[in-house]
Amino acid sequence: MLAIVTPILGAAVIMVLLDRHFSTSFFDFTYGGDPILFQHLFWFFGHPEVYILIIPTFGFTNIILPYNTTRRLSSKHHMVWAVYVMAYMGYVV
Repeated sequence: MLAIVTPILGAAVIMVLLDRHFSTSFFDFTYGGDPILFQHLFWFFGHPEVYILIIPTFGFTNIILPYNTTRRLSSKHHMVWAVYVMAYMGYVV
């Protein structure tokens, strides 16, 4: 999935740079461009990023960090609820 997402984000960045520096009109509505196109291209990158980077990182942090430290960061009850909430957020997203 990441192999597909990266070129699309790169294309969006190149299109923005062309709009800013070479007067193209990919996103400028007054010249026939589509301002929503950038939102769609960025969403295609940003939405899978939640699954790939953020949710696993939060999960690993909540489980591994208290295990490797010498003191408790929070109670076991709070950790269990944090894992459940992250799983629910991942399901809803």
